[in-house]
Amino acid sequence: IPGIEISLGKTLSGIPGPYEFRVIAHDGSIRSVVTSSTLMTRDGIVTGLIGVMADITDLKKHEESFLQAASFRRALLDQSDVGIMLASTDRIILEANNRACGMFGYSLEELKGQSFRIIHPSEENFLDMASSYDELREKGQVIMERPFRKRDGTILWCSTSGAFLEPSDPSKGVI
Repeated sequence: IPGIEISLGKTLSGIPGPYEFRVIAHDGSIRSVVTSSTLMTRDGIVTGLIGVMADITDLKKHEESFLQAASFRRALLDQSDVGIMLASTDRIILEANNRACGMFGYSLEELKGQSFRIIHPSEENFLDMASSYDELREKGQVIMERPFRKRDGTILWCSTSGAFLEPSDPSKGVI
């Protein structure tokens, strides 16, 4: 009831929503709903509300499952003894585990959204690695040893293995 009162108050103030809250259905079950309403007026006087309400209970359950799965995957990644990164096909870092961050001396926030140039010792090295994407498209996986640059400038040689996150859709990135 407090959630409904708050959203009703906002709607009456001219903020139509959407608003989420839980309701008790006619069968006694608790359902999650989303509503969006607007004021009906006549001659500047509020005469009522008109709106829609949708049952999003199943969506919320799937969302919860998704968040739990994402949390589980993140925990698995962060417990790995190897550095793992996900990059877009244009070599922008989308994700990295704790080990990768530690290896290169960056936080996840500092790496995400950066070009892979940030960890290459030179522009030449960065451009040369582009040829590995041709091999990746051809063979589905690429394995090589490459020098990389840590945040402090020191060189770190790594044995790398790359594959498309989803081989049927290379646009999903490279891991």
